[in-house]
Amino acid sequence: MTPFLIHRLTTNIYKKLTKLEPYKKDHWQRLGEIYIQAQKFAEAIPAYEKAAEIDPGDIRIWEVLKDLYSGSNMPDKAQQAEAKMQELKKL
Repeated sequence: MTPFLIHRLTTNIYKKLTKLEPYKKDHWQRLGEIYIQAQKFAEAIPAYEKAAEIDPGDIRIWEVLKDLYSGSNMPDKAQQAEAKMQELKKL
């Protein structure tokens, strides 16, 4: 199986999982990781945003979002993600 087919298959699986269990952060996070691996950063952002919505206390999600926003020329959102990270580090 080619890497393209593997990516397509895993993307479809996790898209279905996010529809079946939209409240599970791990599904959204894994979908975002799959998009990042494929260098589809614009698609990764909404998946990680949904994961952050489900678990706003997970600093790792905010770190990834900060990097995604920075790389996508979204400095305001990158700054907001950084601020959230700093807030969580104080807890």
